[in-house]
Amino acid sequence: MKIAQMVIKPVLSVSIKTIKELDITSRGSGGFGSTGI
Repeated sequence: MKIAQMVIKPVLSVSIKTIKELDITSRGSGGFGSTGI
């Protein structure tokens, strides 16, 4: 009978960069949800 099982995995380290606003893109100029299709 198995009581417990544990899998050890590596944890990725990420860095978060805070910005004031996003750059303008041609895809974004069409509005919310616009992909130009």
